[in-house]
Amino acid sequence: MITRKTDYALRALVYLKENPDRKIPTREIAEVLGIPYKFLTQIFLDLVRSGIVASERGSRGGMTLRVDPNKLSLLEIIEASEGPFLLHQCLSDIYESCFFAGDCPIKFTLYELEEKTREMLSQTKLGMINASDIIKRRKNENH
Repeated sequence: MITRKTDYALRALVYLKENPDRKIPTREIAEVLGIPYKFLTQIFLDLVRSGIVASERGSRGGMTLRVDPNKLSLLEIIEASEGPFLLHQCLSDIYESCFFAGDCPIKFTLYELEEKTREMLSQTKLGMINASDIIKRRKNENH
């Protein structure tokens, strides 16, 4: 499941992708996309740490993408904001409280689904998402 944190991260990164020629203040992104400002600043901390986004402080500062959007996968974005992608907690190496333990009848199926989902997410790049019309409309609504 994609959490609200990852949803907001994806939206913010699409916004940065659609505005590649300038540094964008976090407040602008929050206002245009309807994301709580404080929450967005926390999200950007993770994205900066992961190397996806660059942050510059000051009156001429703002956020910019550091990674080519045509090479940045949705899986990388999810893992930057949430940590390792797992379809279900039982697929984690540290999860031990399963009733079935080593004889789980569905673990193999879940593992296959997770692998296919990971593959799709890694093949889907941020650059494939076209939101320019939506962003223009949102900007106009907020000004």
